[in-house]
Amino acid sequence: MGPPKVWVCFLSDPSYQSLWRTGLQTRYPGTEVIFIAQGPKASRENAHSYQLPREDGAAYRQTLQRIAADWGTGFALLYLWPLEEPHFLSDYRPPLFHLFQATQEAKPARFVWAGEWTSPLERSYLESWMGWERSLGFLFPQMEVAGILQKATSEALDITKWLDRLADELGTPPDLESVLYDGGKRHVCRIKSTDITEGGEGQIQEGGTYLITGGGGGLGRSLAVNLTRSRSVNLVLTGRSPPLSDSLAAEIKQWEETGSQVVYCQADVCDRAAMEAVLAEAKNRFGGIDGVIHTAGVASTAPLLAKSAADFAHVLAPKVQGGVQVLDEVFASESLDFVCYFSSSSAILGDMGGRRLCDR
Repeated sequence: MGPPKVWVCFLSDPSYQSLWRTGLQTRYPGTEVIFIAQGPKASRENAHSYQLPREDGAAYRQTLQRIAADWGTGFALLYLWPLEEPHFLSDYRPPLFHLFQATQEAKPARFVWAGEWTSPLERSYLESWMGWERSLGFLFPQMEVAGILQKATSEALDITKWLDRLADELGTPPDLESVLYDGGKRHVCRIKSTDITEGGEGQIQEGGTYLITGGGGGLGRSLAVNLTRSRSVNLVLTGRSPPLSDSLAAEIKQWEETGSQVVYCQADVCDRAAMEAVLAEAKNRFGGIDGVIHTAGVASTAPLLAKSAADFAHVLAPKVQGGVQVLDEVFASESLDFVCYFSSSSAILGDMGGRRLCDR
């Protein structure tokens, strides 16, 4: 596949737009370049210039449908707002979510986002976006999805350098895929097989204390069964549900009959104050926590294209805000043997049909 004939670029700064249009049309004569800037309301200045509010999902759909009507489907869609405003790196919900929903009818051939990081947290956000590439390949087989990531090398954005990089990625076969640039090298994410070594249970100690978020769920209970099967441990289970259900209470009784001790705390993993209270309870009961196992998640059966922005954010919160940030902040000063996160394999392997994208 050669370079796109039509480039639709989410880029707001007029000076960047001018450089981008000149650079692309110099490199690929005859290329059409269309810009979508942030604005207070949806508007169309001309066939090459649009504005839309970042929170208005309907505006994304209407804008891309109008572009598809004017220029045809099969264009390249570049989401470049995070280059201009780094706060978009962590604010992934409205722009990316609305954009992917809008592509259902507009049918671009390629969807690329770009961003550069200055901290490990920003890099984590950017790398998490690669889950879109894996999952949406099944939902939108006609559209190539990828991200171009780079470590920031200066305080000022070099938009010309980004133009060259993105033009190279979109204009050169083979198929488009997410890449990361660091230290002058181009890296591509690959899955490699690994051997499970013996002795992997050495981190679980007799008499150790382990927190299981989402401990009342199916995965949390399965882990509790395995942890208490061969040794006596202290378990701190958390969940959003109020008092213990009869079935969970019965299981806890069985685990305690083997010599383990179990306490259940009602706490939302996204609530820092609640998780701090859990840590205080664990210290009061058992002296501290030796390991954290994060299994909490919110299930959703709605397909991506039928989800609301609020539902999308609700599903991701335990894995992003709670699973990574809150737990990291609460346990930053604790001497843990390990932290184990459970998430969805669809972010790596792809989601068959996209029905449970981003669910646990």
